[in-house]
Amino acid sequence: SGAGEWFDADKIYLSTDEVLDSSDTPLHDFGYWRPELAPGVTYQATLTLVISNVPADNYYLLVKTDPENHVYESNEDNNILTKPITIKLPDLIVTSIEAPASASTQEQIIVSCLIKNQGEGLAQPSPGGTPDRLYLSQDEVWDSLDIDLGYSYRPELAPGASITSTFNFAVPKVPAGNYYLFFKVDEPNLINETNEDNNILTKPITIKLPDL
Repeated sequence: SGAGEWFDADKIYLSTDEVLDSSDTPLHDFGYWRPELAPGVTYQATLTLVISNVPADNYYLLVKTDPENHVYESNEDNNILTKPITIKLPDLIVTSIEAPASASTQEQIIVSCLIKNQGEGLAQPSPGGTPDRLYLSQDEVWDSLDIDLGYSYRPELAPGASITSTFNFAVPKVPAGNYYLFFKVDEPNLINETNEDNNILTKPITIKLPDL
């Protein structure tokens, strides 16, 4: 006989194999009132998923319908379907920084940073945005003493694509000397990449003081 309308939550998992077990990663439960299904009738459910924080590899999507066995069926062992999926990761790098070799304090300057996705996967920003930041540093190592010069948000970057982030700012009031412009892409490390250690590029800049 057909199944009457009932509330259910079909489940989707990410798995390294075609067998559902406790090691698989739950991706989504989509609950809804499932319509009554007469014999031979089908229904379709569509949703958008974000798969994050897993290594690049070959996986399987496992979809299980009626996971709580609310419907009494003639066969309870055929409620899972698998589909292979290859997960690819992006790799964001900073290929260049265009900036003046020297500038005076309080002088307005423009700095352009070229970002490239050299990975095989799409670099998708987080829902709230993924900031890239520019700093002024006394050395080539980022620390809490570096001066934040600003941030920018970038759209998604396809594999092989590049984009330029441009900053227009007044040079901070710092002592004269040799400094570094320090640009970090994906500053909070929200994007899962093949390499998280190549997101930084520095460029030397000499800061001068005016003498009126």
